[in-house]
Amino acid sequence: MCDITNFETAKEAICADYYNYARLSKELRNDWNIIKLVIENWIGCEFHDFTQSLRIKSTIRLIEKNCGKLQLFWDHTTNDDLVSAALVVSSGEVTLIPIDLRYDTQYITKLVTCKGQILLDLEPSQINNEVIVAAVLQCEELFSDLPDETKSNKEIILALVSKCSEDFFAQLPKKYFEDFDVALASVKRCGVQNLKYFSKFWDDVNVVYSAVIYNGRSLQYASDILRDNEQIVIAAVQNQGDAIQYAGKALQNDRDVVMALVRKSPILINYVPEIFRGDYGIMIVVVKSNGKNLKYASKELQNNHRIVSTAVYNHKTALKYASKELQNDRSIVSAAVLNYGTALQYAGEELRNDRSIVSAAVKSSMGKAIQYASPALRDDYEINFNTIFNINIIDPFQYISSNLKNDFNFMLRVVSYCGEYIQYASRELQSNKQIVLAAVVNSGYALKYVNNPLSIDIDVVIAALRANACIEHVNESLFKNPEFIHKVLHLVPNLRGRHIKLIKCEILVRVLKTCPVMDLLFTLI
Repeated sequence: MCDITNFETAKEAICADYYNYARLSKELRNDWNIIKLVIENWIGCEFHDFTQSLRIKSTIRLIEKNCGKLQLFWDHTTNDDLVSAALVVSSGEVTLIPIDLRYDTQYITKLVTCKGQILLDLEPSQINNEVIVAAVLQCEELFSDLPDETKSNKEIILALVSKCSEDFFAQLPKKYFEDFDVALASVKRCGVQNLKYFSKFWDDVNVVYSAVIYNGRSLQYASDILRDNEQIVIAAVQNQGDAIQYAGKALQNDRDVVMALVRKSPILINYVPEIFRGDYGIMIVVVKSNGKNLKYASKELQNNHRIVSTAVYNHKTALKYASKELQNDRSIVSAAVLNYGTALQYAGEELRNDRSIVSAAVKSSMGKAIQYASPALRDDYEINFNTIFNINIIDPFQYISSNLKNDFNFMLRVVSYCGEYIQYASRELQSNKQIVLAAVVNSGYALKYVNNPLSIDIDVVIAALRANACIEHVNESLFKNPEFIHKVLHLVPNLRGRHIKLIKCEILVRVLKTCPVMDLLFTLI
């Protein structure tokens, strides 16, 4: 149905969905500006979007159906027009290349970059090294279809081996595996181990060195002589720490090699021979990177004050691997818990019973460290009270012991400061009238956490209303109790606070709804 005849409407429709092209009037379907808009919006503007695109093919078929000859496009192309490229790539018809572009290397290169197979249909005069390389990089299987003359072009081979995937080497003529330049170009790529294909050069210093600086693990293909070459091994481990496993035994025990390893990958200290775990210079580098690496240090260095201080400063479990002596060292433990409060669990028994140490640990761990304190301090009133009220924790009682939650004096003090914290008290204390009264006096909203018989205790509810006029938490059954009604009506004139008029009205409405004894209302007069 051709229901779109307005140019601006047509533009909006095309931008929304290219299938709307079929809805355009015949005049608009043949308008070059509309056709170009379809191509630009739905074929794309970058070459890598063209390859094997069903969207392109669908679009072109749609336009061909309505416009007939594709030659229409060539009347509007420029030297770098993406529209012409899109048409050639999608159809694979090189005969569609405009005459003025057929020998333009840059244009042809862009085409084969999108669809390498186009190379096979080009004329010899349209092909050069740049075009061949671009085509093969786009489709490596093309290499096997190239003439022997092209495969013997070393310039092309050098360009390809430095960029192609590992699968490409299966197609490479054998003679190139013995070519120094090809070998050198192949190994100079990050993350690849192409050295394995060039066994002739496994004892060549230049080739092996070039390989290991781009991928240290290439050391595994080096000859035994070069695995004992300090310069090559250091270069390998500086690139890839675990390459040390391929070094000769002598160099695996070489301090310079080990130092290069730990500077690059301290975590690989476990590859290092035992003798170096007692080397201060090496281990200080390792623990500076990750304090947990203290576990790999010798017993002597686990008792070294500076080594351990450095370790506990940057990892929460480092203190675990310190010597017993330093686990009882006040300065070491203080540094540990100030950075990672939970490190308290690895401190000596005496320091876990130290009030200042435990307080610092609890503060830096957002309360969590209290569980690692000594039994005496775990239930300490002051430490736990400070945890609840002086540390910004979502659940302030998360690490408070059940003993304290059932401790009358502690919870009385807590709810006197924050009534709503009665929700964390034990069931026994939530049924204690003195505790509940203290809570609702502090905050009437604490009433919502009282679910036992005290929730309908007149003294408790009146105290809650006096504190916050929290009428919404009052049990409905109380409004049928004459004693409660009498007290609440006496209370209403004294209520203060925001929206208090509304609250007074709500109380009166509740009373009127539930109490037939109207003469009690005279109490308000």
